[in-house]
Amino acid sequence: MLDTLILMACGFSIATVLGITIGVLMARVKTLFGLLEPFVELWRPIPSIIFIPVIILYAGLGRPMNVLVIVIAATEPVILNAFGGARSITPVLLNTAATFRLTWWQTLREIVLPSAAPQILVGLRLALAKSLVIAVGSGMIAGDSGIGFYVVTAQQTLDIPKMFAGAFTVALVGYALNAVFVLTERRFLHWHVGNNAQPTT
Repeated sequence: MLDTLILMACGFSIATVLGITIGVLMARVKTLFGLLEPFVELWRPIPSIIFIPVIILYAGLGRPMNVLVIVIAATEPVILNAFGGARSITPVLLNTAATFRLTWWQTLREIVLPSAAPQILVGLRLALAKSLVIAVGSGMIAGDSGIGFYVVTAQQTLDIPKMFAGAFTVALVGYALNAVFVLTERRFLHWHVGNNAQPTT
């Protein structure tokens, strides 16, 4: 399982940087939006797992292939949510930035990114789940280590207890990762969580 988590962490980290950068810039630069929007829309309905045979042709089997598939799968929800968050900035905030004569980069850093942060974290949470799914799936299809490879090996040898143990382990890890992410979100975006909390009676 450790090998799967390492691959997942590598792919998720790269997807986070790429997704936030591309999504925010698409929302703030019209030319970039016009160039990339058709590709993003074409990318959305394609199952990520379908890229594995193509990537194997160029990257071969092993860690690079697994990481690349995770990046392809996880970047898409980050782009969409970063774009949505950066695009939904209220005109009042942007007018305030103009009043204080903030530069484009200062506006991005001081207003756009903080305002878009809650929606960006939604995208990261979705990307985290997709990263785990693809890390396990790629290991089952073309891996030589990790929990996916473990489950396939157990299936080939008809070792039913090991199959269920592998599936149960993935479920527990997924639950734990989601719980850690929620705690992290509450810590860094406590102001947003507090504003959206349900009133008590």
